[in-house]
Amino acid sequence: MIRAGVIAILIAGSAAAQDVPALNFEANDPEMLAAIDAARLSLPYFFGAAATDGVTGQAIKVAVPLPDGGIELLWMDACRPSETTDLTCRIANQPAEAQLLKDDAYHLKLDAIADWMFFDEAGLIHGAYTARAMVPRLSEREAAAFTARLAPLPEPQELPEQAVE
Repeated sequence: MIRAGVIAILIAGSAAAQDVPALNFEANDPEMLAAIDAARLSLPYFFGAAATDGVTGQAIKVAVPLPDGGIELLWMDACRPSETTDLTCRIANQPAEAQLLKDDAYHLKLDAIADWMFFDEAGLIHGAYTARAMVPRLSEREAAAFTARLAPLPEPQELPEQAVE
């Protein structure tokens, strides 16, 4: 089972702006797995674009293991390199099942990243692949509010060559 928080940026301006309920996905859900794969393939684009002027709200979604063998996908921000892992980040939303708290530090390897997002100068959301996969499960109003704020996903030619398979 995958628990994924409905992205809190539906109406607000950041992934951590409000706590919203999580949606459950089967571990083999093809849409969610495809979204995670696409997000991982485009990580080099995120790391390059997220550091440019005018970009705000940089966050990554991390697959946090649960005791029952499932995972919970949590948005994290304020990431920085770590001496013991690849990154140390701050948990940006309250976990539903993981025994962690919002604002806790979390140490992770890069391969735990399941998604990424940032806002451009116009306030459009870039990335958020897993959140896009959740749109069919949202109410019509939530889906419209969210999709109105989405920037196009990067085209494969915009990705660094090593990210394209």
